[in-house]
Amino acid sequence: MTRHFLLLSLLFFASTFSCLVPTVTAVDASGDTDFTRARVAVSTALDEASAAATYLSQQTAPANKDSGKPGGGAVKDCFTNLEDAVDMIRDSFKQMQSLKPDGDSSSVRFEVSNVQTWMSTALTNADTCTDGLEGEEGPLKTNISDRLVKVKKLISNALALVNDFAKTLPTN
Repeated sequence: MTRHFLLLSLLFFASTFSCLVPTVTAVDASGDTDFTRARVAVSTALDEASAAATYLSQQTAPANKDSGKPGGGAVKDCFTNLEDAVDMIRDSFKQMQSLKPDGDSSSVRFEVSNVQTWMSTALTNADTCTDGLEGEEGPLKTNISDRLVKVKKLISNALALVNDFAKTLPTN
């Protein structure tokens, strides 16, 4: 059995360098730590985005029944965007799970490029979700916005780590 140790990484949120997100990741001491950190970060982003999407689905159910709940249309649109983001992160995670870092370098680069594209798209979808709530007010908007801030930070962190891993790949 390989020995594992905990590595405390302080990761920068890509667009807001003053905001640090502490992330604890299990890193295999004998393995490729850049790859492992990227894979764990994508998994963490998936977990948080899925939880936020579940919360939003609970908020859209009453809104769909014309209950007059504030933000019904905006929340539903946000949910749709976040669902798309979750799909992109899930695809990224599956790709990272099946990735063989020591395999054919052109194949690995292609697969990592897919992950970069999907994670970037997920971040755009989460941003679009936030943008759609700009005209809304109240505690529902605050709850959703707080969740989305965390989701966007985790997606951004995961994308940064995937990009770092991509830089370690051979170019031939």
